Amino acid sequence: MRHIALLAALAATPVIADCPGEQIFSCKIRAKTLELCLTSAEVRYSFGRAGDPDLILSAYVLQVDFIPWNGWGRTMLNQVRFYKDGVTYAVWASIDKQISEDDPERQWQGGVNVTRGDDPLADLTCSGPPDPPWIDALYDAKQRVGQCWDFDQKVWAVCD
Repeated sequence: MRHIALLAALAATPVIADCPGEQIFSCKIRAKTLELCLTSAEVRYSFGRAGDPDLILSAYVLQVDFIPWNGWGRTMLNQVRFYKDGVTYAVWASIDKQISEDDPERQWQGGVNVTRGDDPLADLTCSGPPDPPWIDALYDAKQRVGQCWDFDQKVWAVCD
């Protein structure tokens, strides 16, 4: 069900400038940039140096593996996963809801966890808050293609 395609034919993608749609997540991890872009049909993952990413992956909005915040708990956490050759790239964004909105310590955090099966390959955290942290963009995109999140089953289903 998960259709992922490597977009090798895409041009270089510097931060923000060449995002093929709406940039819904971007942050620096050391000298590299992690970015998610959203079009009406696809979500694109890009990681690497600005203008020369090491990896670009894409998934259709209808099939992208997106796990939204469950609606409870202290931490609001969203995650979207991309797959290539048995490796999972799980991009995440979170914020502590119990810190006052006026407190400068309250900032979104983000990063990517890379695994092969159950084996961690890399856990990379953004150097600063992601801009933007995609709070509603993927959720809204899934709903536009007729999917609703089933909080009990923890899956995307066809909306009634």
